[in-house]
Amino acid sequence: MKVKTLIIYVKVLFFIGISASSCDRTSTSKTIKRQNTGIELCAKSKFLSIQKIANDYRVSVQYDSSTPPSIFYLSKIEPSTLEEGVKFIKIPITKMLALSSSHIGMLIELHAEKCVVGISGKAFLCKPNIFQENIPEFMDLGNSSLEGVLATKAQLIMYSGFETKPSLIEKLESTNIIGIPNYDWREETPLGRAEWIKLFGVLCGKEELAISNYAKMELRYVTLKNSVTKIKNKPKVFSGSMIGDVWYSPGGSSYLAQLFEDAGADYVLKNNKINASIAMTLEESYITNKTVPFWFNDIAASSMELKSINIRYSKFEAFKKRNVYSNKQNSNCFWEQSSSRPDLVLEDFIRIFHGNTKTIQPNYYNRLQ
Repeated sequence: MKVKTLIIYVKVLFFIGISASSCDRTSTSKTIKRQNTGIELCAKSKFLSIQKIANDYRVSVQYDSSTPPSIFYLSKIEPSTLEEGVKFIKIPITKMLALSSSHIGMLIELHAEKCVVGISGKAFLCKPNIFQENIPEFMDLGNSSLEGVLATKAQLIMYSGFETKPSLIEKLESTNIIGIPNYDWREETPLGRAEWIKLFGVLCGKEELAISNYAKMELRYVTLKNSVTKIKNKPKVFSGSMIGDVWYSPGGSSYLAQLFEDAGADYVLKNNKINASIAMTLEESYITNKTVPFWFNDIAASSMELKSINIRYSKFEAFKKRNVYSNKQNSNCFWEQSSSRPDLVLEDFIRIFHGNTKTIQPNYYNRLQ
């Protein structure tokens, strides 16, 4: 399997749930413990806390309640003393490695893309010409060279903490390059995930813009959500596809399930209250979903492509009625922008479930032709 295709499959897993390897995790993960040391800037996120203390910030990021948080103190001037285990970051950051599409999208939204001196790969950019052609790429941070990272003169590395801290991060921290694990992908709600833009805001001297953009997006999201709350006949929908020999669907407490609910749809697995991917056989999925009218499947850009991947997909009623929707035609822009603009995704969903999608230009999701 080609590298880009493999990464797309991994992204699909993290969008529909958490990951295949964490299917036993349930929605019992607690919200990050917040310190009462200043003004809290995050209200929706479960895994990020930003405390504003005068002109400084105390940032905590945490994978879940069973692991200790990573704590950072952000200031223009390094304090004389810090709590044990707290790392100092001098702000504003002017050189950063941003190693996820969502990180790039949030920085672009804050007009802070000029601080990016390294990315995961140009092949995944929504607009490849936004960075210099020779910008360094670090597809696999664990296998990247220390010398290559040092050559960028980055002050900070923002990486998705899918696994334990890469050994390279530990080596880099000895050279005063700080690594921050970003757990936006673990958030169970669209507004919680979008709130991570505030972290980029305080790092890059764009706090006011980040808070303002988030507030405008949140208002629009809530307005869209409220526009369909009184709908009684909610259309049924399912999501998922085969990855290898296993069918994966998002759990009933997942990010995508929340989007379906907010869009006034009836997700078939809503009562399975886990926030991870649900694994089953194709036969089990067919029994559950064969007559469900709407199918969201992000692995194909056309009905022909979907059928070529697995001919048995054509047996689903949603396929027969041309009611399969995908973001694959706009996948780079989707992965880059949707974390900070879930209102655009919700708008697509509401149009699909309740409006005439033939006459309205979609943001990301298209009906497979």
